[in-house]
Amino acid sequence: MDDVISHGILRGRPFGGVAILVRNDLVVQCKLIAKSERFIAISIGKVIFIKIYGFSANKKDDKMSINADLLSQIDVLLSQHSYMNNCIMGGDFNVDIRKHGDVSNIFSDFFISQGMVSSIVTYPYKIAYTYCNTSLGACSTIDYFSFSQKVG
Repeated sequence: MDDVISHGILRGRPFGGVAILVRNDLVVQCKLIAKSERFIAISIGKVIFIKIYGFSANKKDDKMSINADLLSQIDVLLSQHSYMNNCIMGGDFNVDIRKHGDVSNIFSDFFISQGMVSSIVTYPYKIAYTYCNTSLGACSTIDYFSFSQKVG
């Protein structure tokens, strides 16, 4: 990705990436903990904020393997920073975690192991999707926030 962005502004797909915006008055308390192509993690005080971009692939095995690796990296990160009190993780997971399946179960199992809950499961809203394109008639729920149960 570093090589690609050195050539100028990126437009359109497949140039995803992750970012976290921090209010100016919190910047002095903000510390970058980790970054990769699929996630970034910062801390503010004793809270870890993680933004992820889950892998989307046509082959289920690739999607499972890469997402499992992504969550494994985050698991290691959280273990290394276990003194932190809370974690808030959000992003494009590229899977509907409300539906049971091999890929969604990877995320559900991760949340359980970390003592986290999903906002869309814990606090359901009237609208059952996070993306909708009315002209295409397509709606999906692949964007989420999850957090330590202490935060909720």
